[in-house]
Amino acid sequence: MIQLKAPTTGTINGAHGTLNVWNPVVNPLGQSISQIWIVAGDDTNLNTIEAGWRVNPSDGHSQPRLFVYWTRDNYKSTGCYDLNCPGFVQTHKEFVVGAYLDSFSVYGGNQREITLNIQKDLTSGDWWLRIGDVVMGYWPASLFTSMAKSGGDIVAWGGEVADFTAQDNHTITQMGSGHFSSEGFQKSSYIRDIKYIGKFFTDIHPVQQDFDVRTTLPTCYNSNFDVHNSELRFFFGGPGCQTP
Repeated sequence: MIQLKAPTTGTINGAHGTLNVWNPVVNPLGQSISQIWIVAGDDTNLNTIEAGWRVNPSDGHSQPRLFVYWTRDNYKSTGCYDLNCPGFVQTHKEFVVGAYLDSFSVYGGNQREITLNIQKDLTSGDWWLRIGDVVMGYWPASLFTSMAKSGGDIVAWGGEVADFTAQDNHTITQMGSGHFSSEGFQKSSYIRDIKYIGKFFTDIHPVQQDFDVRTTLPTCYNSNFDVHNSELRFFFGGPGCQTP
């Protein structure tokens, strides 16, 4: 996992980011994700809202797809991806969460991007998701405990892989483009236009030195920053951990 955590000390009422989309190699029993997290609560009653793209061959395909996720008890017995349980309410009638994305980025070429915006409604407490200019739907406030009463405690951007066949962390599952972050634009996975919505529902643009970056397997996946036209870009990913 690679997480870029914003330096928040107050309530999180939303998050935003533009993610480039790839088609990584993933073990048949694994998955690879690029996403935004909003998190609140403790280890017992952890609430999360998550959205991004993922590749999960166990679904029957190896293409990237848009996803949403939620839990209110730290992934124990509540929550699900997409519309697989009562939870996220789809309001858009054409583009469906869980749908396969029709294209992805080309190494050294055109970059396919999706822009995600998650924002809590001040009146209802529901959490709304917008993809570009399209309002997709919402996570009802009633799904949550901590995040029903207030906002999130933590907001993060980044990537995650899972491989249920891996031994000693050796896996072919790639994160992002399957290339390390040092390769940069057009070659690595990135998230740009990074901001979150604070306590008073104003946009906050963190700067690089304020972030906390968490990397669990730095020899397999890593991260880096650059600034382009005054915009901070967070690069991350890697080829996995091949068996020696």
